[in-house]
Amino acid sequence: MQVLNIFHALFISNVRTVRRKDRTVGYKISRPRLQLLLPLVTILTLAFLNPWVTGHKQCTNCVNWFTIISRLLATLVVAILLVFDNFRQRHKVLALLQTIPSAGSVAIRASGRYTVKRLQLSILLLCNILSVVELLYNVYRNHVYLYIWGVFTGVIIEHYILLTSLLCQLLAETIANTYDALQQALPVCPSASIINEMVILDRCKDQLSDAIGLKLLLVMMHLLFNVSFCTYDILQKVVSQAHMQNIARLTIIAVQEIVMLFGLCFYYSMLTLKVGYGLLPTHTLSKLGRISTYK
Repeated sequence: MQVLNIFHALFISNVRTVRRKDRTVGYKISRPRLQLLLPLVTILTLAFLNPWVTGHKQCTNCVNWFTIISRLLATLVVAILLVFDNFRQRHKVLALLQTIPSAGSVAIRASGRYTVKRLQLSILLLCNILSVVELLYNVYRNHVYLYIWGVFTGVIIEHYILLTSLLCQLLAETIANTYDALQQALPVCPSASIINEMVILDRCKDQLSDAIGLKLLLVMMHLLFNVSFCTYDILQKVVSQAHMQNIARLTIIAVQEIVMLFGLCFYYSMLTLKVGYGLLPTHTLSKLGRISTYK
């Protein structure tokens, strides 16, 4: 969970990892008020300075303009709610991280190289590179320099939401991988300790929904809303053959939103399956049953 410090540095999380005197890794809440005020002020400032809100008055009768404003306002509302939720739920997130058994971090380090998360990050990096290329091309061709500020403000607010979704995904991945780690450690560890950690994981599952339930709902609503509007805009432009130059940016946005939505669905489905079925073999279940009966 060392990646948690990256989320903390980017003002996505109020919790960061610390190294104790006994060289073990722990968690603590750090600069919570700064984590609340700075993203909130930044998001509101960028929103009010966005040229797609303050300008383009000549397009008030365009359906395209209304879809742009709708997406921008929805993204703004979701980002503000996420900022407040990060501050309000910081103690619950801290409690969740402190409860997860240490086997979870071991499982993440031991996981394979090619994972869905790496695929997500690779596609997001590619989308950001293509976004910069598309931005430079439009500025060079049209000489509309306000376009730079419009794209920049949108990217900053959008990435705050995308990184929050990555944080939610990381927590689900950690708990799911802990089940794998416990299953692999079962032949060499006492069964009593496995039972205790499985009980702890059941508690973590309840804590997870309590700590990031609203956050996950907001992120999913945002991703679905953005994908729907971007798809509509792309199809509308293709059919009308108008403003075809904007398809590239809409496609980039749609792709990164779909990738993030897929990652969230994948890891939370994996968590549901592993928690629901336990992933423990039949001989293991019988062994645990004998121990419970003996006690």
